[in-house]
Amino acid sequence: MSLIPLGFWAASGGGGGGGFDLLETTVLTSTATTVSFTGLDAYSDYKHLQLRMLTRDSAAQNVNLRFLRFNGVSTSDYYYHSIYASATTVTKSKAAAGYINLGRGVSNSQAANIFSQNLVDILDFSSTNKRTTTRALQNAYGSSFRETGLWSGMYNSTEAITSLELALQDSGGFMAGSRFSIYGIAG
Repeated sequence: MSLIPLGFWAASGGGGGGGFDLLETTVLTSTATTVSFTGLDAYSDYKHLQLRMLTRDSAAQNVNLRFLRFNGVSTSDYYYHSIYASATTVTKSKAAAGYINLGRGVSNSQAANIFSQNLVDILDFSSTNKRTTTRALQNAYGSSFRETGLWSGMYNSTEAITSLELALQDSGGFMAGSRFSIYGIAG
């Protein structure tokens, strides 16, 4: 039986194999409908990328799904699976879509200064001989909403990932103070 080291999901610190290097961070100073990272091909010395997000959404609904797209592609070239739970319900889903679903976010109708969390591994992002897959942990907590989930996705293309875009399901945007960081993971 082969196990994935815990250090792959959380910063292991201090150099050596399997460590995480902070490559870029964006902290919003105003509401944005999308957040993009371009030029990811400059990080091809890394085997995987990890996206860490703390987000709050401006929509008035209790929750707002967050989406991930690669290389500007918005057609039905993505597949995702999820299992997530609230206080009383466990839900599973799967779909082919124009995005990879990353779970729900916390809206401005929730308690002040509450942000949802996502940790997204983008595996083999620069490989051109296999499809890029993702795995994500998600947590959202607000005054009337609590959820945690596991999400996996696939971009149905063998092209290397050079950019990514994050967007929301509804008309709201990511609020000021939302933080997005890209880490590189050595092979």
